Amino acid sequence: MMITSLALAAFLPAALGCSVDKVSVSYAVNKEKVGYFDVGPVQAHLDQVQALGLFEYRQDGHTTLGCVDARSDVAQHGTPGGDIAEFAIGIEIYNRLTNGRADTKEEVRGLFQQFMRSEVSAERPFYYHTDKTKMQMVFDAVGALLGRTVTILPLTTPPTSPINEREIWLTELVRSSVQGCGHLRLMIADPPAYGLVSADSIQFTIRAFYEEFWSSTESGKSKFDLVLKLGPLQGKGIAIMYNSGSGCDGYSPATPPNVLGSSLFVYHPTSAGAFRQTVLTPFFKKQNASIVEAKIKDDMDKLFVTQLGATLTYLDPAKDCSLFKVDVDTSGEPEADVAVPTKPSIISSAEGRSGAVSVALAIGAVLASR
Repeated sequence: MMITSLALAAFLPAALGCSVDKVSVSYAVNKEKVGYFDVGPVQAHLDQVQALGLFEYRQDGHTTLGCVDARSDVAQHGTPGGDIAEFAIGIEIYNRLTNGRADTKEEVRGLFQQFMRSEVSAERPFYYHTDKTKMQMVFDAVGALLGRTVTILPLTTPPTSPINEREIWLTELVRSSVQGCGHLRLMIADPPAYGLVSADSIQFTIRAFYEEFWSSTESGKSKFDLVLKLGPLQGKGIAIMYNSGSGCDGYSPATPPNVLGSSLFVYHPTSAGAFRQTVLTPFFKKQNASIVEAKIKDDMDKLFVTQLGATLTYLDPAKDCSLFKVDVDTSGEPEADVAVPTKPSIISSAEGRSGAVSVALAIGAVLASR
C-alpha cells in the first residue's frame, strides 16, 4: 500500500488553531463526461477527509508544493508539477528578462544550488516526482548502455570513468518519455503548447535536481522530496481548494488526493500563487537587480496560466475531468507555526481568496469553450 519518499526527515509547518467548519463543492466547469465525478462524489470525498481529520492547515507560500497528481495519500498543497515545475517557470522568465542568463545547464544548476541553499530546508523540502513504471524505463535504458542490469537509482554521483555513467544517467532522466509526472512529460514533449520555445528550462532544472541530490550529504538529502509513485493515474475530478474564511487568513487546507478508494486531482491556487510572489519573485530579483520585480511575478503568473491550461487540455485523464470549486469554511486563528512530522510521502498502490477564485474560474471558462 505504500512507497516512501526520500525526504524521510521532512517536516512541514502546520497551523494549530485552524479548523474546518464546512466544505462546499460546486462546479467550476462541468464537462459531463461519463465515468467521471460530478459534485456528489467530490463532496463525499472531502466530507470523508473532514470526518477523518485529514485536513492540515499550512501557510500559503511556506509549504512544499506537491503535484496535483491524484495518487498521493498524504495531505498536501498541490500545483501542476509541484515545486520543480514552479521553479522551472521562474527559470524561464528569468532567462527571458535577462536576455539569456539562464540558458545553459551550468547556469541553471548554479541558480538551483543557490535556491536550495537559501529557500529550501528539511522543514520545507523541494518536491519532484516520477513513478515506478517510468523509472523502470530509465533503468532499462541505462542498463543497456552500461551492459549490465540496473535496478535502483544511485544515491551518490555515478562515476565518470572509465565510462561517464553520470552523463548517461542524466541524459536518460530528463527525457520526456520517462517523466512520471504528466505535466512535466507534456511540457518537454510539446514546448510551444506550454508557452516555451524549447524544453531547456524544465530539462535543465530536472538535471540540476538530480545533480544536487547526488552531491548532497546524507543529512542534506532531507531537503529533497523525491517521490516515486505507483500505479496508473486515475483521478476522477479536479478540486480547486480555497480557504473561504472567516478564519486563518493566509493558510490553506492541505488535502489528500486519494482517500478510501476515491481519487481527485487537488490544486491550491492561493498557495501556489503565494510561492511565486513571496519566494520565487524575490529570489530571482536578487540574482539581477536590473529586472523589475513586478514584471517577474506578472510574467510567471501568465506562463503558469498557459501551462495549466495546456495540461487541463491534453493530459489524460485530467482533460476529461470536471473542475470543482471547493470552499472550505474555516474558523479560528493559527496559534503558532509548529514543525509537525508529516508521514513519508505514501503513495497508493492503486495508483484564496477572491482573486485566486477569479483566475481559476477564468481558466475554467476558457477550457470549457474548447
